[in-house]
Amino acid sequence: MYLLLRSYRKTHGLEDAYLDRIITLSKEMGLLYPDYLRKRCEKFTPLTQTELHVLTLIADGRSNVQIADYLDISVNTVKFHCKNIFQKLDATNRQQAIKTAQELKLLRK
Repeated sequence: MYLLLRSYRKTHGLEDAYLDRIITLSKEMGLLYPDYLRKRCEKFTPLTQTELHVLTLIADGRSNVQIADYLDISVNTVKFHCKNIFQKLDATNRQQAIKTAQELKLLRK
């Protein structure tokens, strides 16, 4: 934001106290909160292919037992993948994980 405003001022030759104050504040905010405007998806650790598969099955409404049967793995392994998915997506439950995954375009709505 700071760079954009500064460039705008230079391009248009504007000298305005109000604009100068906004530029100064945007620079300060950028220094205080460097990650604030970073894309949300950049904050998340990528999911593995297996985690994406499990997440897709979760979104389809399948239970841990159904996912385990479908993937021919143990229920404990499904729980392990779910724990990793929740952690990576900063979710506390299946619905939050699905919602976040949809927002990040990892799943179709």
